[in-house]
Amino acid sequence: MKFAILLLLLTSVILVQADYFLNTVEGEAATELTNEGCRAACRSQGHFGGRAEVSGPNGGLLARWYTRGFCRCN
Repeated sequence: MKFAILLLLLTSVILVQADYFLNTVEGEAATELTNEGCRAACRSQGHFGGRAEVSGPNGGLLARWYTRGFCRCN
């Protein structure tokens, strides 16, 4: 039973991370990203659109390792 709960928890963490990476498009430097550029980049990968975001030391899923700008697609 404990193994099943642990496996379920691990699977949910992996799925959240996979969703994050599948719905982001890495951009140039954060200052060069624009919402319009992100919408175009996201549409070119089959998404409906997107917006520019910045992940830094005080926020974001991977803030400790990833401090560049990126596009969040939807």
